[in-house]
Parts: sequence; C-alpha cells; structure tokens
Amino acid sequence: MTIRVWNQYHGDHRTTLRGHLGPVNAILLMDKDTLVSASGDRTVKVWEVAASKLVRTLGHQLSGAIAASAALAGAAGPSAVPRGGHTGPVTCLVRVSEDAIVSGSRDGTLRLWEVSTGREVLVYQGAKGLVEAVAADPERGLLISAGTSPDLVVWDMATAAIRAVWKGHASSVTCLALPRGSSHLISGSLDKNVHAWSLANGEYRMFRGHEDRVNAVAFDPRRGLIASAGQDASVRLWDVESGRALGILAGHRAPVRALSMYAEDGWLISGGDDGFVNVWRLEDGHRLARIGLGAPVTAVKALLVSEFIAGLKNGGVAFLRLEYTSPSKGGLNHGFSQGYLRQQ
Repeated sequence: MTIRVWNQYHGDHRTTLRGHLGPVNAILLMDKDTLVSASGDRTVKVWEVAASKLVRTLGHQLSGAIAASAALAGAAGPSAVPRGGHTGPVTCLVRVSEDAIVSGSRDGTLRLWEVSTGREVLVYQGAKGLVEAVAADPERGLLISAGTSPDLVVWDMATAAIRAVWKGHASSVTCLALPRGSSHLISGSLDKNVHAWSLANGEYRMFRGHEDRVNAVAFDPRRGLIASAGQDASVRLWDVESGRALGILAGHRAPVRALSMYAEDGWLISGGDDGFVNVWRLEDGHRLARIGLGAPVTAVKALLVSEFIAGLKNGGVAFLRLEYTSPSKGGLNHGFSQGYLRQQ
C-alpha cells in the first residue's frame, strides 16, 4: 500500500510514499518536511516528504536499552525495555518533545520513540483494554491513554509507571484533548458525555447533550471553551468552568469525526462522514468555509496559522491552507492547497 502526494489543484502526481501495508490511522508533522504515520499494519513510519523517502520504520530495529532522557530531557529509563514494536494496529500518536513521540495500539501498549534514531525508548504496559487515544503533558511528565475501557490511565512519562486510573465514563472512551498549558484534560465517550478532568486531582465535570456517541473533542484553555463532535452530526460548545452549554454548530449532514482548534485565530475545524470540512468562527458560531474533500473525513489537525491536515477514510490526507480575502469575496479562501496524500 502506498501514500501518494498530489497537487490538489492541478491533479498532477508529485511524489509517492511507499511502505505501509495497511490503512493510515494517524499522522504527525514533526517539522515542515518530516511526517510520521501510524498504520493498521502495526508500524510507525518516518518520511521525508520532499525527497519521497521513507527514512525509517519504528519498531523493527533491535537495539539495546537506552535511557528515556535520550528523548525526554532529564528522564531516566529502566534497565531493560521490551523491544520489537507494536503487535497490533497503531491507532494514535502524540508528540512529547522535539524528537520524541508516543504511539498507542490495539495491542494494549504505548511506546515512546526517539524519532531521529528510531529507537524504542520505553514501553507502557498495563492499559485497560485496547488503546484508541493518547494525550500528553510533558511539563507535568504525564501521559494519558484511553480506549475500550471506560477508565483513563495516567502514566509517569519517564518511568512508565501508572500514577492513577480515573473513573467516570460509563462506556469506552473514544477521544482525548490536552492542549499545551492546559490544566484540564477533555474526554469523549460512547456514553454520549464529555468530561473535563482536572490534571491536579483527577476530578471531573460532566457535559451532557449529545444524542449519540462523542467522536472528537477539542479545547481552547485560554477561552475556557470545549468543542465536542458527535455521531448525532452536531458540534457543541461548552464553558469548561460553569459547565454551561454555549451552542450547537449545525452544518454537517452526517456523524462528525474530527475537530481541531486554531486558538490564536479563534477558529474551529470540523470534519465528518459527509465528506466536508467546516471552518467555524468561535466568537459567534459563523461558518467561514465549507470544503468538500470527496470522502468521509476521519481526522483534522491544525498546523501553522491557517493551515491544516485532513485525514480521509479512503486513506487520503489533504494539506490545506485557508487565507483571508476581502469581505466582499466571502472572507476566507481555501483555494491554496499544499498537497494531497492518497493511499492506494
């Protein structure tokens, strides 16, 4: 199976990234030309996009145990670390430092990787159920995982010890959001509820309103604003401190799978099974843009100012840029695309 990079405007084939043998479930950009992908083929791969080059596959190199401080400044690793990479589909990724990521898998483990060398630094074992979501707070040294269990597991990032297990949801946890500098972790669940957890003590506030499962959450700690997306095709806004429902953003015609915020601009990006990405202005809930991508949208990720990635159910990944135009021309222009990744 390959990942192809296209010019979305002209349709000309720019480059092909070959390597994965299964669907791509998660993507991170480490810098403007280094892409990390996680797949159902049980691997994590590092790509140099401009050169169409697979740099390395994480999890297939045997190496001696190294200290976690190689990837996390000041962190000490155990004397022996199980090796070999994931044994189940890799479902999620989170960046924890300039050169380190953590991957989560349906094998029930999380793994800390040094991206520049491909070395597996640490294995986090003991998660309840399959891992579907992961979040990190490097400043507190915390890693949080969630999945088919209703419980959230809080890990010591440096030692892989379990610090706490947070209980509150009544069913599987589908999504997590933990922006840098936030004092709250946001979770969504099959139980239709959203929880805002205090990182200080694990206490939570519950937000009710969705008519079906919650598929995605996002959080702007500066505004104290939570966004949640559901199987009920709605995007809902909440005040984290009061628990008050602030409104519903109606624009999708099918389940909404993905959310991401541009906190600086006050924008929210949503993507759904209807094949559209919507760009919302948080100040008043106005929809600034509606972009059709031709396939159900499974992930969106804000990058630099006004740029984002949209992952598609068919394995594609669209790189998009939004630019202001004059108010008479509609305010936003999404005609500038940086590329399109299509898995075949």
